[in-house]
Amino acid sequence: VADECFISEKWNDPGYQPLNFCTWSSDNEWIYAAFAREFFNAKMSAEFIAQMQASGSAYFDADEVKARCAEAHALRGLAYYFMIDLFGRGPWIDENSVTGATPPTYDRKQLFDAITSELETYVPDLRPAAQTDYGRVSREAGYMLLAKLYLNAEVYTGTPMWQECADACKKVVSTGIQLAPEYKYLFCATNDKYVGNGEILWGIPQQQGRMETWGGTTYLTVGCYIQSAPTDVLNRLNSFGEPWSGLRLRPELSQALKGDNRRMIYEGQYQEAIPNLATYDETSCGYMLTKYSNAREDNYDNLGGTRETNNNQSQISNVDYPLFRLADTYLMLAECQLHGVNCDGLNYFNMVRKRAGMPTVGALTADILLKERQCELYMEGHRRSDLIRFGRYTGSTYNWSWKN
Repeated sequence: VADECFISEKWNDPGYQPLNFCTWSSDNEWIYAAFAREFFNAKMSAEFIAQMQASGSAYFDADEVKARCAEAHALRGLAYYFMIDLFGRGPWIDENSVTGATPPTYDRKQLFDAITSELETYVPDLRPAAQTDYGRVSREAGYMLLAKLYLNAEVYTGTPMWQECADACKKVVSTGIQLAPEYKYLFCATNDKYVGNGEILWGIPQQQGRMETWGGTTYLTVGCYIQSAPTDVLNRLNSFGEPWSGLRLRPELSQALKGDNRRMIYEGQYQEAIPNLATYDETSCGYMLTKYSNAREDNYDNLGGTRETNNNQSQISNVDYPLFRLADTYLMLAECQLHGVNCDGLNYFNMVRKRAGMPTVGALTADILLKERQCELYMEGHRRSDLIRFGRYTGSTYNWSWKN
């Protein structure tokens, strides 16, 4: 629902076209599904907390009960972060809510105030990343969630909270977690090595045979791969079965990444421009995203185009979804510095640039920062919020193809 990609007519599912043109309404199937999922996640987290507080001591010691409740608070906080960001209002549910009763509706500021206060209380109870099992939510991940809320506080509440954002980010970087040496390996089948106590502060595990979904990074691998792409290209991505030919890149993203080492796009015989979505042609319109690859790191650059051994030759992805990354933390500190906070943001900004093999900058501007966020974080779920925060989402200040 921004300038990164569109969903091709090949899928033709109800509700997709309004998303392509930013013309959705409250009865859109996917808008409803997103709202319902966050509401459900909030309720499940609250129910877990209630049950753990009531009987957790029969199975776990006090420290484990405390840690598990803190994780559930973080998961509930994540659900409310999405609800606040996407919808601006929603039902407030906690561990004292009665199942079956209609919960009170909170507006955006009420939700923001309630969930940030709760996270400030419970995030310190999360275990540090160095002591956290794979797939569990770490203390650093919790502070990153708080930082994301504070980053957008002016949008959500009308009051900026740049110092609070920087403080939460500093609690992440102070632990000594480092950027991964290679950008591209953060999005391949063995990226679990960077999850938790690595650059991927909060990763959503996905694994064939155990943690499978047709959403997640399956949507960002086989969902993005184009059926008419050459076999050797699909083999290098370790793609099995028939690609879905669903997501296609808008030209604005392709153009923004030109000359950038992080540009993971296959052009082939396709054209960059999208002349008419209504007469979409699978063999010509829109480049193919290759950022998410089901290849392993040790076989990522296999130029021979030989597929790796893949469980049951499945289309399901093994790539963990990078919900929050340390590079984003660094760029958030840069944005805090741009808004007057003394937090060494320019240095952190240039650390992201250096890792990408791009030249450093001597000063920050809003345009430079927004462009860097676009190039570093594309197709990771941050672009819409960034455009809103920088005043580029609605109106004619910044337009993109088929914006409405």
